[in-house]
Amino acid sequence: MANKQQQRTVKPVTQIAAQLRASFASRCAGRKGYMKIVHYESNAPWVGKMKCPNPKCGKETPAWQSSGMSDSCPHFFCDTCSNVIHREQDHALLYEHEANQELLEQIAATLPNCPCGGRFVPGPNPKSPSCKTEYAHQWDAVKRLNVPFMLI
Repeated sequence: MANKQQQRTVKPVTQIAAQLRASFASRCAGRKGYMKIVHYESNAPWVGKMKCPNPKCGKETPAWQSSGMSDSCPHFFCDTCSNVIHREQDHALLYEHEANQELLEQIAATLPNCPCGGRFVPGPNPKSPSCKTEYAHQWDAVKRLNVPFMLI
């Protein structure tokens, strides 16, 4: 039998994760334009090539797809360029609520403008840098709330 010194309170992992997300969100709140920009070298071993779906273009572009293990959902692409945004506050909402149209609209109302001048919104996909053709996705915006794979 364990003595009182060995006993300790153990918080459920979900409670710890929620506290971490809340802490991060509160530290970033009020920081206008706060966005972490990540760059990957084109010769990195996890970067592949995507062929443009436009048959008139067909150019290959270096692209990185997250493994899904990073739990990068939800994420949203810019309506003008291929920039993508993933915010912990949206992840926390998705963790607490079922993915539905109402949740999508709630998150969409708070998405910022993209540095390129476009806007992060539900629905757009990454685009070919040569001709701006979108790489199509087969799911609607609500179902995509739970997709952990990001193309960068």
